[in-house]
Amino acid sequence: MNDERDISPARLTAMRDALAEHVASEPVRAHRTRRRRVLIGSVLSLVAVGGVAIAGLRVLAPAEVVDTSIAMCASEAKRNADGGFDGGYAVMSGPFNPGVRTDALEVCTLEWEEGTFLPGYDPLSLRPEDPFPVPPLTVCVASDGTAVVVPSDAPEICTALQLAPVATTSGPR
Repeated sequence: MNDERDISPARLTAMRDALAEHVASEPVRAHRTRRRRVLIGSVLSLVAVGGVAIAGLRVLAPAEVVDTSIAMCASEAKRNADGGFDGGYAVMSGPFNPGVRTDALEVCTLEWEEGTFLPGYDPLSLRPEDPFPVPPLTVCVASDGTAVVVPSDAPEICTALQLAPVATTSGPR
């Protein structure tokens, strides 16, 4: 096996110089490569965040309830795999509805009071004397303009469910 004593002093000096030169130039290359990677990663992240923000503004912008003929009363504050909700639709059309938002809340509140969303609910049974407890309900707007009433009092629930919050200008019509 060779060790330093078998290598000529001139060869050993040349090897040390070559190694020193390599070590001296390596951080510059590594720094440039690292800087390039950070720059590319930053640009890609900025593009991704910008795209999500633009898409979010479109989805999150408050909307008015346009379709006043029907409302969705969701039994849970979550979407199914197909994008729909568990619960039921309430027909809202008729001469006595002054506004879908108020009516949707009223109708969905009645469904909760009757126990519609409880397991074993029998639609043919009589209405209970004491109403079932009603969770806090929030009105959101689906992409087709219908009201979706969700059991939650969290102000961001519409956004979390990819629904628009109700515009503040929406009201009884």
